[in-house]
Amino acid sequence: MLAAVFCPTTKDNTMVNIDELIEKNSRTVYHYTIVIEQLKKQKKDIEQEIEMLKKDVGVLMNNNIIINALNVIEGKYGNLKSDEFIEAICGFWGITSSKLFEKNRIEELVYRRVIMAKLLKIYYPKKTLVNFGKMFDQDHTTIIRLLENFDKFYMDSNNIKFQEALKPVAHFFLDITKTNNLFEESSVVANGS
Repeated sequence: MLAAVFCPTTKDNTMVNIDELIEKNSRTVYHYTIVIEQLKKQKKDIEQEIEMLKKDVGVLMNNNIIINALNVIEGKYGNLKSDEFIEAICGFWGITSSKLFEKNRIEELVYRRVIMAKLLKIYYPKKTLVNFGKMFDQDHTTIIRLLENFDKFYMDSNNIKFQEALKPVAHFFLDITKTNNLFEESSVVANGS
């Protein structure tokens, strides 16, 4: 008994060379296999990036940094407690409040503490220097010194490091200089009046 052999044909019923057909199809399959592998790798990379972003957003959302920073940007300072305000301002510097208030004299952090003391004094005028000292884990005399140093550093245009520390939060000072004298409160302390 003879077995029937299937031979593909083209539209005009000419016989197709089986070897050519297999070679053509295997090249196509090989090409698609490579494309699929590349897509799988890209998918894996994207999934890893998404996971990293989720972790970053999760950390930020857990600390309410995003919400606080948005409130600060939108000028809703009154809605923030002073510790939330501190975290939001630290967010502009890319640090945490615990880093800001570490017991060290790293020049960059000293300038940021000086700026933070001035911002707190401006935006929370009803709080006392003792209250601010507790936030900094210091006494009120440290806050007085920080406020005096702000005036000194701010007036010194040659102090590039202070100017660099001030840049990310400078708009907070521009907002209030429209209505208040920036140096009014701390100058009184410095003059002893």
